[in-house]
Amino acid sequence: MLGESGVSSPKSRQRGIIDAKLWAKRNSAYVYFLVALLVIVFVGVYFYVTAPAHRRNPGTIRQGKQEQRSNTAQKIDTPFQPVKQAAAPAMIHPDPENMCTAWRATAGCSHLGQRQPQKDLECTAAVHAWMSGHCECISDDGGSKKFPFDCEVSGEHVRETFSCAKVCVSNMLSRKSKTHALSRLEQGKLDHAEELERKRLWEEMDEDARVRSKKAENVRIDEARKLQEAEREETEKLLKKEADEQEGDDVLADVHTAIEEQAFDKAKMLLKKVEDLYVSAGVVDMAGWDIRHLYKKPRATSKELALSGTADTLEQAMIEYDTKNKAALEAEEKRLAAEQAAITAATDARRVSEEARLERIRKEAKEREVVMQAAARKAQQEARDMAEKRRKQKEEDDQTRNLTPQQRRQRDQMRQIERKKEHKDRLRLDAADASAARTVAEAAAAAEPAAAAAAVTPGDA
Repeated sequence: MLGESGVSSPKSRQRGIIDAKLWAKRNSAYVYFLVALLVIVFVGVYFYVTAPAHRRNPGTIRQGKQEQRSNTAQKIDTPFQPVKQAAAPAMIHPDPENMCTAWRATAGCSHLGQRQPQKDLECTAAVHAWMSGHCECISDDGGSKKFPFDCEVSGEHVRETFSCAKVCVSNMLSRKSKTHALSRLEQGKLDHAEELERKRLWEEMDEDARVRSKKAENVRIDEARKLQEAEREETEKLLKKEADEQEGDDVLADVHTAIEEQAFDKAKMLLKKVEDLYVSAGVVDMAGWDIRHLYKKPRATSKELALSGTADTLEQAMIEYDTKNKAALEAEEKRLAAEQAAITAATDARRVSEEARLERIRKEAKEREVVMQAAARKAQQEARDMAEKRRKQKEEDDQTRNLTPQQRRQRDQMRQIERKKEHKDRLRLDAADASAARTVAEAAAAAEPAAAAAAVTPGDA
């Protein structure tokens, strides 16, 4: 279906493709039958066109021969009658102003009947319902153009009286109005011709005929108004149905878009809206049928097939989504369980590592305490030694005052020997302290890899 601009929209093309696929899928045998039928018709038309004329229509020759026989028999059976002299046709004056030549009468109440020139009329003369023939008008290129009329004296409607002048000028102006707007002069000419026609018909009527004509005119006006109102209501209904159908087609395309986006709740809501719109437009009749089984109807329409196919597509998409979602949930649960186990193992490893670190800190603190106590004892000992040394130095100083120079040199030599001995003892003690410190550091360095290995092993398991 075309849009307001006359151009097919993408949704309309998509909807057409979907309808064609669904219809061809469910009616493959019918498609093959149609293709075969088209091939047969094409072959028949080809042979008919290429065949000779007498073979295409052999009944033409027989019909012509039968008409000749019937005319011959009619001439033989008809008794002799004197030939009547035909009445001379009346002098007819054309009306160039109204593009009219004359009314050409025919017999047999048909415009195809035998011509009756003696009954031809002027362009402005009244042509009644019991007359047959044609109005001969002047065409734009100066040629002749005919407007045929048959008798209309029975049935629901009786043809109104008219004149050929009105027919010709109305035809000329109506043809021009389709391509160009009528000028004021041309529109006035048309109105003037209609007014003259009404006056002429009114003057030819008597009083009773005028009353009847007035009543008939009022009746025709009322009927025309009622007919116009009914046509307007019918047009509104048709327009509403077309609008509902168009909206349903657009919403159906939106349903497929929602299915592709896996918005199934939205797709269900839109599909229900499409069903209501199609039912309102009269292109789908549910009549107790489930929307998914509409394709099983004996004479399912294209809209019913499209609606049923879309519902089936939605259901299949939901089933596939649920299956994939279930598998995804199971995989997610497994992944969460693995992550929880890894977190638990990592927590245990961190706890073991933290305990090892605390144990190492406690050992280091204890070792530092031992070292500090040793250093304190050493400092105390050194303080005592220093006090003892100062005391001895003081005693020696007191004794030195009473010594001779030689005794002083001997004493200095003894002091140097004692200083060297003390220096050696100090170096030995420092080396012992450094060895103890290296031992403690090596023990701590050896404990760290063991703790790290204990922390990594549970996580790997």
